[in-house]
Parts: sequence; C-alpha cells; structure tokens
Amino acid sequence: MSYLAKKIVVGYLSCILFGVFVIIVPASPVHAAGCDPTNDICFDNPLSVDTPSELVNLVINAFLGISGSIALVIFIYGGITWMISEGEPEKIKKGLDTMIWAGIGMGIIFASYALVKFVVDAII
Repeated sequence: MSYLAKKIVVGYLSCILFGVFVIIVPASPVHAAGCDPTNDICFDNPLSVDTPSELVNLVINAFLGISGSIALVIFIYGGITWMISEGEPEKIKKGLDTMIWAGIGMGIIFASYALVKFVVDAII
C-alpha cells in the first residue's frame, strides 16, 4: 500500500471515529427536547432530530456526500492529468486510470447511498 493510500485510509478512519465519538455517542443517550420536572427548565433540541436513527441517517448522508465530492475531485484531477500529459504514454495511462477508478468509486458511493437510504427508510 502506498504512502498516499495509507494517508487516505487514516483520514477516512479518523473521520469515522470523530463522527462516532464526538457526534453519535454523546447525542444518543441524551433527550435534548423536553422539560426537567424538578426545575421546570426546558431544553430545545439543537439537532432537530427526534430519534437516533434519524441522526444516524444525517451522519451517513453527510459522510457519503463528502466521499462523493472527494471522488469527483479525483476524477477532475485525472482529467487534468490526461489533458496536460503532452502525449506521454505514462501520463496518459495515469490520467485514464485515475478517471476510471474515480468513476468506479463514484458508482460504489452512489450505490451505497441508495442502499443506505433504502435500509434507513425501512427502519424509520
């Protein structure tokens, strides 16, 4: 595995861990909306979601949106690499391979979005 691939994997894992430990875990057991019967203090729901499954749906949609954006940027990078290749076969192959793999990645991301949307809608 190349250095860049390791950096990308570490970046994805740190984003997932950030989402789990900073967003999902603290928000799950807390019922932010409602009143405390002992003090008559009312709290507004800052996340504007009613159930943990809706929160998970929002986090997954955000993650897939960011992943799709990254894949699009990589696809554009492959196109630019191909355009500025100056006829060198190695650069042309690198640009085409980058575009092909970015297209496959976008297809996987869109398919996973459709699958997650179907499953979450079935659960909610």
